[in-house]
Amino acid sequence: MKRPHVYLASILALAACAAAEAPSPLAVGEPYREPVDQCRWVTERAALDAYARPEADLVACPADYDGIGIFVMDVNARPVGRWGAWQLFEVPHP
Repeated sequence: MKRPHVYLASILALAACAAAEAPSPLAVGEPYREPVDQCRWVTERAALDAYARPEADLVACPADYDGIGIFVMDVNARPVGRWGAWQLFEVPHP
């Protein structure tokens, strides 16, 4: 005999685990290089605590941004993580 309540409980438990692991929306500030730049300064405290270092800026670009390769080359950025739909980069101070 099938037990739909057991399946439902399992599905709900898995959904709760997935929701707990999802990061909060990333708080970003001004564009990093110029006003039309899609990459932005990171202002999210949790992301800064996890990834930022004193000798570099923490910058986020949309993960699907076509200009990521150029951004990386232009500012010598190093990928350090992912936060939802954002790719996080460490950019050394000049």
